[in-house]
Amino acid sequence: DIYKRFIKKDVSDREMIKTGRIASGVILVIGAIWAPMVLKFGHIFSYFQECWAFVAIPVAVIFVGGLLWKKVNSTTAYVTLLLSFPMFAIPYLLRILKIQMNVFNIAGLFLIGFIIVFIIITLLSRSSQPEEVSTMIWKPSMMKLPGGLGAINRIWYHNLFFWGSIMVALYMLIYIVFW
Repeated sequence: DIYKRFIKKDVSDREMIKTGRIASGVILVIGAIWAPMVLKFGHIFSYFQECWAFVAIPVAVIFVGGLLWKKVNSTTAYVTLLLSFPMFAIPYLLRILKIQMNVFNIAGLFLIGFIIVFIIITLLSRSSQPEEVSTMIWKPSMMKLPGGLGAINRIWYHNLFFWGSIMVALYMLIYIVFW
């Protein structure tokens, strides 16, 4: 739809298919040229782990910021998301510059930077209308279960707090065992 929406509005289906095939071929060639870069990471899992550690940061900032702050708008999300594309180059730059710091520590520093940029963009842009976002912003009242679901006399395995506690305990156990 990019071709039809932005390049040629009155395009036939046949031409759209042809354009799609050409674009797919170009992407495959770029992927083939890029493949040797993955070798610099030892194996493909290291490559994915390091690349996505940086690319996930803007997405996480947008998600959490959008949940917790009423002033965030689509402009803030869009600009922050655009900043995720250059993040693909960070793992390569770290290798070229021979920086021997843990990738996740560097990603944490980038997280702080993205939070600061996110706040600045939010403060400089027009906020959304309160009625548009009121149902999307998290409030403490959302912790309460509706109706009789939160009743005290419920069976233990229907208790949300019980299962939440089990999940947190399991995460802590996994963290302790595999750290």
